[in-house]
Amino acid sequence: SSSPLLYDGKLIVCLLREPARVRKEAPGATQTKSYLLALDPTSGKEIWKQVRHTPAKEEAFDTYGSPLPCEIGGTKGVLLGGGELITCNNAATGAEMWRYDYGKKDRETRWRLIPSVTVAGGAVVLPWPRGSDGLFAITPPKTAGAKPTVAWTIKGGAPDVCTSLYYKGLLYVLDGKRKGSLSCVDPKSGKVHWEQSLTGKPIWRASPTGADDKIYCMNMAGQISILAAGTTLKIISDAKIDMGSSGCMSTIVPAGGKLLIRTPKKLYCIGK
Repeated sequence: SSSPLLYDGKLIVCLLREPARVRKEAPGATQTKSYLLALDPTSGKEIWKQVRHTPAKEEAFDTYGSPLPCEIGGTKGVLLGGGELITCNNAATGAEMWRYDYGKKDRETRWRLIPSVTVAGGAVVLPWPRGSDGLFAITPPKTAGAKPTVAWTIKGGAPDVCTSLYYKGLLYVLDGKRKGSLSCVDPKSGKVHWEQSLTGKPIWRASPTGADDKIYCMNMAGQISILAAGTTLKIISDAKIDMGSSGCMSTIVPAGGKLLIRTPKKLYCIGK
């Protein structure tokens, strides 16, 4: 479920999967290692391909997360989480510039990662796989080859599926599996400004959306909750908007002053 990234004139595609599973699903496959691939978006010609070595075991190889753009010391890079690593690769050459190993000493086997990393100001934020141990942030190094440092950690529930949102200087974290709660976090310190349980039906798999100074969340039942963005908790509408369909997993998209909302059967464009 990883999306490709169009960046620096290249189409960046990632494949992070357990080698044994690749062989099982595609007998005779010769490429079983996880890798990042850069293609010419016009011709499809391969520009570079970088194998992504990881200490992960079994399912912990797998990620649904997408690559994200960043800059390290003026060099364009590609961030990717999964396989018990956060890595940054040079967008021009594919060479790995740095990595952070978030795995446990006794490597987990069921630590597949669904959310993408979130770039929040000067921090790179990621929940531990399966939302098991909370959320952590690292400070990327300013030069290639240096090591990142841990900026802060938050214990407790965290997203299993939803990617956290960085909007107008604040981080919004949606724990869509356990508590159905939305939290507003300071991305520099990890301080939680507020946490609000949403009253809609579980589960939430669509990531929160920021637009028009508001945070929009839609659960799988198609119920939408809206809260004001900012350090002061203000509920605008909690699960009172119903899109009339279940199985909703797509993130709401703001575009041109309107909201695009996709359910399994329809695409809505909502405006004034």
